[in-house]
Amino acid sequence: MECIREIIEPARLKGIISIPEQMEKSKVEIIVLPADEPLEKPTLADKLHAIEELNGLISDQSEEKLDEFEQIVSQRTPFRRNPVQL
Repeated sequence: MECIREIIEPARLKGIISIPEQMEKSKVEIIVLPADEPLEKPTLADKLHAIEELNGLISDQSEEKLDEFEQIVSQRTPFRRNPVQL
């Protein structure tokens, strides 16, 4: 994939994009990539199929690994207070 990379003064971007105040005093890096067409949203059937494929991978693990996996998954919520150290 072709891309363009350039380091410029943030003032050159005024009126094009909002630059956070803390970045206004240093140079910024601009990377331009071609925009891909958005992919079609996966259907429920696609999601369930992906889960089925993952279930086989998980079930091949030892009881200890499955318990560890369950602990990690149970801690992955946006409101977690005690994140699990990986």
